Amino acid sequence: MTTFGDREIWESWGAQELCFQGCRACHALQHPPGRLCSSCHGSEFDGVAVSGKAALLAWSVVHRAPSPDFADQVPYTVGVVELAEGPLVEVRLLAGKPGSEKVGWKCGIAVEVTLGYVNGRSVPVARPLQVTTISTGTDTELL
Repeated sequence: MTTFGDREIWESWGAQELCFQGCRACHALQHPPGRLCSSCHGSEFDGVAVSGKAALLAWSVVHRAPSPDFADQVPYTVGVVELAEGPLVEVRLLAGKPGSEKVGWKCGIAVEVTLGYVNGRSVPVARPLQVTTISTGTDTELL
């Protein structure tokens, strides 16, 4: 059995490769990684690079740090995105700190997922492909 699991995910992200667990039998991608494919129950996996194209499904602003390690980062925004390739992924949403940039986050907007550093660890982060400003209601392309 060849497996691309949790350890390999963190290693690929550390190397700045946005990869997820892909089933060899049915080619489904899944996250978080597991011992069995959630689609076909296969047990052999490879690391599969993804495009980073995604849609924002849900978001929330964190005002209370979950641990002392995050105390200097609040408030920050987290979200769940659906990658074009299928898996749902938790991400840190980036577009400035809430209040510094008046971003109108909306479910369904297109985002680009890349890797960024949070507390010294490489994790998925996402930026909107365009920003709707609350004050004017206009769309602005991000460069």
